[in-house]
Amino acid sequence: QVIIVFAILPTLVRADSCPVVSRDSIIKYAQSGVGSPYVWGGDKWNPNNKGWGGADCSGYVLKAWQIPYKAGYTQSVGHPYSTFNFYFKKTHWYPINRNNLAKGDILVYRNKGRGHVAIYHYGDKWGSPVVYEARSRKHGIVHGARYFPSYYKGRRRHRLVNSDPKLMATVKISSNSYLKALPEGYASTKLYVDFLSKKDPLFVRNSDYSSNTMVGATLFNYHLRRGVLGQQKVGVAAYQQSGLAQIWRGNGFIRLLTHGQKMYAWRQNAGFKYLAKNISQSARTNYINYFEPKRDLLYLTNPRFKAVKAVVYLVNNNKVYHRKTVRIARRSVAMVSYKRSKQRRLKGVYVRINASGGRIFVSKKTKSSFYTPAQTANKINKTLYIQNFDPARNLLYITNPNRRKARLILKYIQDGRSRYQKRIHIRPHDVVLVDKRRRLKRLGETFIKIIANVSVVASNRMARATYQLAEPLSFANKTTYVADFNAASETLYILNPIGSVQKATVNIFTGNTLVYSNVFSIGKYRQLPIDLRSSAAARYSNTYVQIISEIS
Repeated sequence: QVIIVFAILPTLVRADSCPVVSRDSIIKYAQSGVGSPYVWGGDKWNPNNKGWGGADCSGYVLKAWQIPYKAGYTQSVGHPYSTFNFYFKKTHWYPINRNNLAKGDILVYRNKGRGHVAIYHYGDKWGSPVVYEARSRKHGIVHGARYFPSYYKGRRRHRLVNSDPKLMATVKISSNSYLKALPEGYASTKLYVDFLSKKDPLFVRNSDYSSNTMVGATLFNYHLRRGVLGQQKVGVAAYQQSGLAQIWRGNGFIRLLTHGQKMYAWRQNAGFKYLAKNISQSARTNYINYFEPKRDLLYLTNPRFKAVKAVVYLVNNNKVYHRKTVRIARRSVAMVSYKRSKQRRLKGVYVRINASGGRIFVSKKTKSSFYTPAQTANKINKTLYIQNFDPARNLLYITNPNRRKARLILKYIQDGRSRYQKRIHIRPHDVVLVDKRRRLKRLGETFIKIIANVSVVASNRMARATYQLAEPLSFANKTTYVADFNAASETLYILNPIGSVQKATVNIFTGNTLVYSNVFSIGKYRQLPIDLRSSAAARYSNTYVQIISEIS
């Protein structure tokens, strides 16, 4: 009897005891098993060794659904549920009509001791949907479309959300100066500062919690000058930051290298912090969202060992006003100016830079000596977000770099609600200004969500001709980091861009010592300002912030 009691315990677990998971995570988990064998009674596999382990149909589903608890690919959870449970019971799931199937739901049948279950992915819900399934010994675990008769019923998991936990964050330094938090993965063993004035302080943060590192910095030539203009080395302790002495002989771009440990880096200039870039932020096609030829400059940085040719287009009103070819010598920076040309009469354009021979970094310098990075072609998107937007003070510029008309919905969101919504059309190859300083002057600080039918570029223009680029949802992440934070004078903003309440754990370190930790609940579609001036973290300067999100 005791044995029987323990055998049925898994079916008595309360539905709300299973972990929260997202539809995306179910599909990702299911994808990891494709190509592995079918094994009756199995519920484990190895994505890196397709011949190891295996699962049957119900073992495959319960692992992808992460019930009764989360477990690794190679870990068995004891196979507590069969097609009988999925069809007749409601332990961690409930019945749904097949018309309502969405990715991550399942199709199951059971009759006279026989049954099968599969994970719905997309496509025809009644005929031949695309599914993940442990199909048979002959087929193994597969992904594809096939016919499922009407006796297959739909089931949906409890505690299911549409998206994985993900947050965006920024640090407000002043009313027109922000430092973005970076998603996990942006730290690198090789970084570039694509333009450095010899007067600018440069700082490096070791992102490794337990190991010290040595950082080598090399300043390369500026605008066709030959040779290396300076080299430095600095040791950086675990989670610490170090500054590089200002002994550079001139202007140029910096390459930073470590031997294993990853880092963040930034330069400071006139109250602004500019993050160093990893090589993934270079591109063959770059866009400057709004450019004033009379006042602005372009800096094109070539980090490669060979010369690169770049074609710079000034575009507006579906017309190319000027085209210029620039040769960028190997490992150098080229400056492009229109201040003494006929193009200085153009009031405003957007810039497209096409490079041949290699990827480059592009930045714009405004009249106030503020530097803003170009948006790379792989980061333009149909859905974009701008944090910390004050409609009473800020302007919004949006560029349509496509050959067809862009149709957009702009949502000004505050406290989880869309306070103002506007539909606009942008002609092909055009840039428009959205100015709501009068209409929304009493609204206060919001964030903007831009939804378009084609990929666009957008930026927030603040006082003193400073800019903040809009970012796609892919910039949000479960874990983000702020490379440099001063709690006594700066404010942390965390944005929840998804339709689920999230918990954000904020950890602040000085060196590898944790000096502050707290958990904040952030409602769906809300931006939360976190003022830490009265916290223990305010006693420390130049701290390092880690933000970890989870679905509530």
